[in-house]
Amino acid sequence: PASADGFVTAQGAKLMLDGKEYRALGVNVPHLSQGYLGTWFHWQQIYGTREKMRQAIVAAIEDAERSKVAFIRFFASPGYPKDTAELYLKDAAEYWRQMDELFALCKQHNVKLIPSLGVLGKWNMDCGELRTAVLDPQSKTHEATYRYVREFVTRYKDDPTVMLWELDNECFLTADVDMKDRQALPKGVYPEGATNVREKFAREDSFTFDMLVGFYKEMTAFIKGLDPNHLVTSGDSGAREESMSRRETFPNFKYRDDTVREHLSNLLESQPEPLDVFSIHFAGNFTSTGKVGKLPPLDFLRAYVRAIHAARA
Repeated sequence: PASADGFVTAQGAKLMLDGKEYRALGVNVPHLSQGYLGTWFHWQQIYGTREKMRQAIVAAIEDAERSKVAFIRFFASPGYPKDTAELYLKDAAEYWRQMDELFALCKQHNVKLIPSLGVLGKWNMDCGELRTAVLDPQSKTHEATYRYVREFVTRYKDDPTVMLWELDNECFLTADVDMKDRQALPKGVYPEGATNVREKFAREDSFTFDMLVGFYKEMTAFIKGLDPNHLVTSGDSGAREESMSRRETFPNFKYRDDTVREHLSNLLESQPEPLDVFSIHFAGNFTSTGKVGKLPPLDFLRAYVRAIHAARA
């Protein structure tokens, strides 16, 4: 049953809550906080008014309690540069006051939260820097990223409403993907008058497998240094089905499907300690055959879970 009390912990390959094994069903509402705060980029086309958007978020939380939904996972960064400028950069105190309201509302309705902190896909846009700038301690992106994580994590480190901290959404899908000359985000997601808009990405916007593993280790250790109470997960969907060939041939990619052993090895390596919890996203149906070992989807997922449990994670 849903419960916002108590901290979720790890014991071997099990999650625990209040001394018992914890298995929970939750939902994904990416715009939960931005909808509640009124800053979501798509508010007009989806809801019509900001008031209706907030009402919809409140109704969703109330429905989660009625339906015994245990947690909501959401994108917890301030959003696109345009969204960020609307409240967080204008009035940070008000931003956090409303976030406190949202957390209190979820606690009231016995719903835990998985905030996805946006540690890789967010602040370089606001700072007008390359995506890999987050790896450089001297960059504006690095400073902004770590500042926001510090603000968020220290604010809620003692709050059991947080089920897990999540680093970002599916960032390992960018591993060894050459970004050179790929289309960047459109001007519309930036505030008026922004001068740091790029039409195309550069190769230096690309993350290699090793870059991501190193950053995951560093950021997870940073979060755990601020908060001893909560587990940390990546938010990844898993390694790409051609992950080994990408590692071997970047940036001059030559496609080859992973073997099962290669793929499981890369999966385990992509989620380094001190990350506590593996994250797998599975989209689609169970009727097709996968590329890795030509496994049916359910056998593919079983292989994932067995490998993760064998690693005692």
